[in-house]
Amino acid sequence: MMRPEYRLAYLVRGILESKNPELLGDILTAVTSLDAEDADRSPHAVVNRLIRHPILLGRLIAQPEVRRRGYNAYINRWK
Repeated sequence: MMRPEYRLAYLVRGILESKNPELLGDILTAVTSLDAEDADRSPHAVVNRLIRHPILLGRLIAQPEVRRRGYNAYINRWK
């Protein structure tokens, strides 16, 4: 089973590959004050921060690559 921090990294890579700088900037603004150690120790903190921004979360889910990566990470098929 993929560890939560790897799931998060896999999703983030998909967001970076979407080449949508506006979306990426909004995500960075939403998770301001969290650092890499927070993401490593508690990836759920990052997800919870995004959940507090429902419009941004909707924009993320609207990205086909993010949905595909989220599903693949969930079923542990990420390679």
